[in-house]
Amino acid sequence: MRFVLFGLLCLGVTVVFVQARKQCRARYPNDQTKAISQIQTFLAPVATVKPVVKKTVAAVKPAAKKAVAKKVVAKKVVKKVAAKKAVAKPKIACPKAYPPWHLTYRFNNRARCVGLKNVPKSTRDTVDLAAVCKTKHPKAKPMSFHSASQVEWCKKNVFACNGALTGMYVAAGKNLAPANLRNLDGEPADWHPVQTFGAPPLAFQIVSPILHAVNFKSYTAPGVTNVVCAFWL
Repeated sequence: MRFVLFGLLCLGVTVVFVQARKQCRARYPNDQTKAISQIQTFLAPVATVKPVVKKTVAAVKPAAKKAVAKKVVAKKVVKKVAAKKAVAKPKIACPKAYPPWHLTYRFNNRARCVGLKNVPKSTRDTVDLAAVCKTKHPKAKPMSFHSASQVEWCKKNVFACNGALTGMYVAAGKNLAPANLRNLDGEPADWHPVQTFGAPPLAFQIVSPILHAVNFKSYTAPGVTNVVCAFWL
């Protein structure tokens, strides 16, 4: 009798468990896989994985941020330096003087200041014109001319250039000849269309588009003669 009762009890418990399982499946048909995965995740050895992921993220993100920050800072610095250089760049200009200097790039494609200076009566010879130009500017020298177009430029742009003296002269003790011509600014005497109007010592006067050779002392005696001076910037 006891065994019969125990058997009925076990059968009842089994039936109840089966019915409860069916009801659970019916109510939560999609949560079984999720529950199983959660259990597997909980049981898995994640303690060794999570620290590695955190360290990797912590190591990569700040490095990327620093690299970007350095690039931005570098660009800003370059822009600021470029702006300062552009502002600090000096403008090319001739110094103030009277008669004025004239800036030109016509000669050797370099910046050059060209201007006139009065020749004092006390000046003795053509070679002394070098000292006259230095009174206008320490770097100035009597200017040489190398083409008719250069003479024409001076005539049009420098007031009273026509009639002024150039830096060309005849070497001491020599006759007037192309091989004996020199320039006080050190440039070669490679252009010399000259008409002679005087005895030595000679000076070379601009009468556009050529030059006239005149007697230096008689030409400068009135005190109104100018010499063309120039210097490179």
